[in-house]
Amino acid sequence: AADFHDLAAMGGIQAHTEGYPEDDDALSTWDVDGAEKWAMARLMWEPAQDPSVLRDTYIRKVYREAAPQMQAFHALIGRAWHDTNSTLFVNCHSQVKDLYEGLLVKPGIEQEARTLLVQAVAAARHPTARRLLERTLAHFDLYRERVGRREVPYVDEAREEWREAVSPHWQKALVLGGFKQVDDWRRFGGAPADPATDARFMHDGARLYVRVQAHDPDPAAIVAPPRSGRPVFPNGDRIELMLLDAQERRHYVAVGLNGHRYALPALKQPWDAETVVQSDGWVAMIALPLEAFGVGSTNPVLRLRLGRVFRHAPEARRESTPSGASLYNLHDSFWMQMIIQGKE
Repeated sequence: AADFHDLAAMGGIQAHTEGYPEDDDALSTWDVDGAEKWAMARLMWEPAQDPSVLRDTYIRKVYREAAPQMQAFHALIGRAWHDTNSTLFVNCHSQVKDLYEGLLVKPGIEQEARTLLVQAVAAARHPTARRLLERTLAHFDLYRERVGRREVPYVDEAREEWREAVSPHWQKALVLGGFKQVDDWRRFGGAPADPATDARFMHDGARLYVRVQAHDPDPAAIVAPPRSGRPVFPNGDRIELMLLDAQERRHYVAVGLNGHRYALPALKQPWDAETVVQSDGWVAMIALPLEAFGVGSTNPVLRLRLGRVFRHAPEARRESTPSGASLYNLHDSFWMQMIIQGKE
C-alpha cells in the first residue's frame, strides 16, 4: 500500500503486480490469495485506502458466516509474516516449501491455521462461500503434501492388529500410494512404478506401524533368501526405510520375505516385522519404536523415506519410491515429515 501511495505521489500512472500459484482442473490462484489480489486492484484505483480494511471487507463479503474464522486465519499468518525474529527470505522465486515451513511450520501455527480453515468450512452457509473455503482448505493440504508433511493417525487397536494384513484397522491408517519408478539415483522421471506399491501408516503412541503392499503378478517368481535360523539381509524383493532421529542420524531398515530383516545401525529398542504372500503380491508389516528416533509429545515429527526393490531375477532389479527419487538421493525435499497425531 505504501508503495502504491508513493508511486502516485511521484506522478506514477501505472503499476504491475503478479502472483501465480499453480492452477489445475480443481484449484485456482484465488483459493490462496484472492483477498490480496482484490486488495491490490482496489489500491491501484485509490492508493490511500487502508489495506487491512480492504482485506476485512473482502473476507466479510466473500466468506459471510465464516468471516470470523477467516479473519483469525489471516491474522495468524500475518503475525508470522511480520515477526522480526523470522529468518524467512521471500522473493518472486521463493518455493512453496520455504514459504510453508517459514510461515506455518517454524512459527508452530500449522495445525492452528488448518483448524481455523476446517472451522470456517463448517461455519459457512452460503454454497459459494462454502465451496471457496473447501478449495482453500484443499490448497492448504496440497501445499502441506508437497512439503512432505503427512499426519499419521493414532489407532488404539494398532498394537493388537498390526500383524494382520487384512485387519480393518489398517483402513484407519494414512494411505500413501502412487509410487514412481526410480530411473537413476540422481534424477527421477515420474513414471508409475511397475509393479505398483502402496503403504499405510498408523501409530499407538509407542510404535509406528507401516504396512506396505508390494503388488506382483507372479509372487512365485519373487527373489528372496531362503528361510534360515536367523534373519539375514533381505537381498531380494524388499521394503526399505530410511529414518532420521532427533540428532539427524540416518537409520536404515529393510524387510523381505522368509523372516528376513535388517537394521543399520541396530536399533536400541526392539522392533518387529511380519510378511505374508498373497495372490497379488506380498505384504510387509513393520513395527518401529518411536522412542528410538526421539519422537514424542515435544517432537511429534518423524522424517523418513520409503522405497521398494522389486526382483524377479537374481541380476535384475527395479526400485520405486513415492517421489521417484532414489532412497539415497538425500536432498532435503525428498524426506517425508510424518506428523504423529495425538490420541484425541
